[in-house]
Amino acid sequence: MYALNESLAFLLNRAGAAVATAFTLELKDCGLTLPMWRVLAALLGTGEQTLSGLAEVTSVEISTLSRQVGTLVDKKLVNRQQSGLHWRSVNISLTPEGRALVEELLPAVARHEQVALDGVNPADIRRLKLLLNKVYSNLANFDQVQLPSAAKQE
Repeated sequence: MYALNESLAFLLNRAGAAVATAFTLELKDCGLTLPMWRVLAALLGTGEQTLSGLAEVTSVEISTLSRQVGTLVDKKLVNRQQSGLHWRSVNISLTPEGRALVEELLPAVARHEQVALDGVNPADIRRLKLLLNKVYSNLANFDQVQLPSAAKQE
């Protein structure tokens, strides 16, 4: 018999949704959505990025990401400027206001992670993060392998 509560996809989604819901309430006070936060946090962690580089880091489709970046530009939290390398390439970076907002929210991020991982020992936390990255890598590689064969069938 199938047990939904033992399904990896269900467990990942349920845990992710719980973390996202709690943190989204804090973001609302700042006028941000969770996807906007991910863009800002990614830029803090990686520095200036092209739109395609940022899409890869955030796992967000470029068209969706472009709209999010546009909103963040309007809020004066990120800059968008032409790259010197190619006329179609655009670089995205945090503004000083964007950096200040992300840094202001980092204690809340740490607090939410601490609550989520309460009672889990540090070694298990490190292992959990390694395993989640491995799951993601496996699926990303699987999708890349599957795309050409799926395209041939159409």
